[in-house]
Amino acid sequence: MLSLFARSLRGGGGAVRSVSVSSVRCRHDIKKWKEVSREETRERWGPRAPYVHGWDDNSEFSVEGVSDKQFPILLDWRRPERVSRVKPGEHGSGDLEGLPELDREDPVMRLEGVEEFEQGSEALKKTKSLAFGKNKDLMDRIKRDMRRSVQRHEMDEESLEVAIARKTAIIRDLQRELGSLENYEVNPAKRHILKLSVDQRRGYLRRLREMDYGRFEWLLERLNLVYKPRPFFYERVEREKMLARLTDLWCEELKQHRLGELRRGLKRGQPKYLRDKADTLKWARKEQEELGMEVTVKEEEIEECLKRANEIEKELEEEEAKEPDYFIYKPEVIDTSQKY
Repeated sequence: MLSLFARSLRGGGGAVRSVSVSSVRCRHDIKKWKEVSREETRERWGPRAPYVHGWDDNSEFSVEGVSDKQFPILLDWRRPERVSRVKPGEHGSGDLEGLPELDREDPVMRLEGVEEFEQGSEALKKTKSLAFGKNKDLMDRIKRDMRRSVQRHEMDEESLEVAIARKTAIIRDLQRELGSLENYEVNPAKRHILKLSVDQRRGYLRRLREMDYGRFEWLLERLNLVYKPRPFFYERVEREKMLARLTDLWCEELKQHRLGELRRGLKRGQPKYLRDKADTLKWARKEQEELGMEVTVKEEEIEECLKRANEIEKELEEEEAKEPDYFIYKPEVIDTSQKY
């Protein structure tokens, strides 16, 4: 069996490429890992079952015999769904609408303005109309209409606006054809052409944005497009790196939450302290008046303490009514309604 496998790998010069049987087996096993479920993989491989790239959640990530206390996974990270840049939409190719509807009774574009055709019979006009035309006839008419809608002048054929309009017509035609199949993977050749067209149009839009931003905004509104520039730095989505980043954010929010609880706890005791201080000042003022001593405690100090206590209570009520603004940290809610 291995000899047959080696013969299949012979090149044009008759040499056999060196292939490790263990590497082939490893690739085969990884493919099997992704096809079967996590439970079946763990039953088959036992403690040696690693994490396979492709599973979305982190459930049952622990390995038997390895403690999770040192590096616990506190967050549920899921791999983001891949965004297809060939499908229409704001997060896809940027096309927010499809091809325009044409009047199928109009003649094909090559016969427009021909006197002999206009003087012909109704049967001739019907057979040479868009209703009996090919998809090429429809696309020629759509390309011409879209080109005329963005032209700078009648003879404009080479500007960026015209190139973008042509690419937009091609992209929407391919999206209509592939979308009718309900699966963009059915025709990989046209899907590849669609991806190239989307990338080329994005390049044209980037150049127009750098040259004339006002014209760029006008063109997007005219063709009903959404442009999202590429990021300056590409960052690959990796589970370990993203989990570390989320853990740092979770720890920062946990620190903010606990510091906020400590600050509010200290603040809750301030109204009682201020009211006790006001009572003490009242008693001291009364004693000074009864003994005929110089009154050093003023009424404004007492009123200021009571006023400050009321303000702090109002601030605490507003802070407790306001929901905490956290991205991933969820404070623990302790139910104190049931007491034993």
